[in-house]
Amino acid sequence: MTDIVTLKNVAVSYGENNLYGGVTFSVKQGEVFAIAGNSGSGKSTLLKNIVGLSFPTTGEIHLMDHDLSKLNESNCEQLYQQIGFLFQEGALFGNLTVAENIMLPMYKLFMIPADISFDLALIKLKLVGLNESVAQLLPSELSGGMRKRMALARALALDPKILFLDEPTAGLDPESAAAFDQLVGDLKEALNITVVLVTHDLSTLQNIADRIAIVHDHSITCGTLQELRKSEIPGIRTYFHSVRANEIFHP
Repeated sequence: MTDIVTLKNVAVSYGENNLYGGVTFSVKQGEVFAIAGNSGSGKSTLLKNIVGLSFPTTGEIHLMDHDLSKLNESNCEQLYQQIGFLFQEGALFGNLTVAENIMLPMYKLFMIPADISFDLALIKLKLVGLNESVAQLLPSELSGGMRKRMALARALALDPKILFLDEPTAGLDPESAAAFDQLVGDLKEALNITVVLVTHDLSTLQNIADRIAIVHDHSITCGTLQELRKSEIPGIRTYFHSVRANEIFHP
């Protein structure tokens, strides 16, 4: 499979604090790639590096063949039209309806007329399992699980090639989280997209992750869940053999 994201010798430091260093790995087109680790380990920083919201101290990051450190205004806009991003808290506009939230990137980036973008918004809602009857509601009128699906619909608004999800199941009950995992897996197959997600949810790793980057001990190690659970590296072993992990992986 083609590499859609590549990191080469990436390091992030804040003063004398080395978050992680010497990071080299790639994300394959069409896979679900998860970033996991303990709180404060650097998961969200790594995700921000990959999408260009922040930059590493040293090293190179390539996203869809673009060197993020060398983007100009023109190819930056072209690149970001091909990705979707679901923020941890949704980043929804509370004064806009569900449909208007999804229509916003269509209008801002492509000036798609309102009637056409509204019809497209209804299609995106259907894709994520929401009825078109919610289109005229405000985000505050939806349940937590529905807001997550709505935010996912907006992330899919421009038919991205790669989808970035930051803690997509945070705040959801186990049943809703499992349903959201299933939805992400189904969309990956149906739309042939690549998914990169940050998660603290061990169930998500088991349910849909093809490979995992585990952030540990100022380093990052990649592998399948099976490979990482066999690792003898202390930080990895502690993470994947905690009481909670054993409950998930060996119920």
